[in-house]
Amino acid sequence: MIFDKRWREERTAKRKVQELNDVYEPKIQKAERTDNDQYQGLLAEFFHERDVIEDPVKRARTRIWMAKGAEQGIKIPTTDERGLWERSVLTGEFNLTDEGVAEIRRRITTDKEERLRYRTVWLRDIVAPVTALLSTTLGILSTILGLLVMLRSCK
Repeated sequence: MIFDKRWREERTAKRKVQELNDVYEPKIQKAERTDNDQYQGLLAEFFHERDVIEDPVKRARTRIWMAKGAEQGIKIPTTDERGLWERSVLTGEFNLTDEGVAEIRRRITTDKEERLRYRTVWLRDIVAPVTALLSTTLGILSTILGLLVMLRSCK
């Protein structure tokens, strides 16, 4: 359910940014050829409008991935790590970049693999030998029982 809501929000934001791009692109291209000041103003206006649309989605995505990382007990990247964070122009808060989300995903996956490896080692080193020991013991008991039955029948 949460995934669907977040996915819808991201799709809606992408659609709105595309619509914004469709509106501003002809104006920006026209201004680029004629008036540099108008060109710079239109670019700044476009980027601001785009940030207004994308910032809430990026903030929500950052909160979700930070919560997932904390839930798994992994180290969240610091804001000093270049390329993983970007500062919001509107709020001044740091949001994860796509690379930041990928890094948290990688850390979560690595943590899960290590936990699984620990369980696998435990299974391999304890359960398998105990099972083999029980099977061997059962085989020896069966052999002894068979010999006893044969000895009794020979008397």
